[in-house]
Amino acid sequence: MTMIDRSQKPIGLYVHIPFCKGKCPYCDFYSVAPQKGVTDSYVAAVCRKLDEENRVYDTVYFGGGTPSLLGADNVALILYSSNSWGFRDSRPA
Repeated sequence: MTMIDRSQKPIGLYVHIPFCKGKCPYCDFYSVAPQKGVTDSYVAAVCRKLDEENRVYDTVYFGGGTPSLLGADNVALILYSSNSWGFRDSRPA
């Protein structure tokens, strides 16, 4: 179990999701077409980084490509890792 340092002031978190089905002509964000193994690996890397940070975030912003392409389960994993509601210890497997 990871202990959260609650003495730090909560901050906002921006999570860039670099996956889009197609590139819009006006978009300057980095994006690629989603692939199952790649999206899952990306989510796992984001979750690992958030676990290392050991912070509490009061706001989580998703942006970049099309965050909904991750699927609800992957978005939930990121939210649990961000500890935005204090649920880190009950993260789904």
